[in-house]
Amino acid sequence: MRMTTAAVAAALLLLTGCDSGGSRGGDNIAEPSNACEEAFASVEVQAAQTSPEDVHPAFDACETLAQFETAAQKFPEVVDIEPSAYVENACRNDPAVADSALCAVAG
Repeated sequence: MRMTTAAVAAALLLLTGCDSGGSRGGDNIAEPSNACEEAFASVEVQAAQTSPEDVHPAFDACETLAQFETAAQKFPEVVDIEPSAYVENACRNDPAVADSALCAVAG
């Protein structure tokens, strides 16, 4: 059986999907790593008493700002402001996370 170029392209499109990512405000949305999501999940348990220190593990667990934002959307009780603003403020003002992996990539 011989497939035409169009048939091959259509089959590849079905196998790979139309779009593996998304965008919001120009940023790529990334699924958080397990460690990133677990860092947020562990904070949510204590959401009533959330302090900046409770979120510190996420600064090393989340590899990118997009992962941090996605995890923050899944656990909205953890970060009560725009996630990118939260990261920017923490990286600038909290010495405990200033050298974290997230601050290094968030700039």
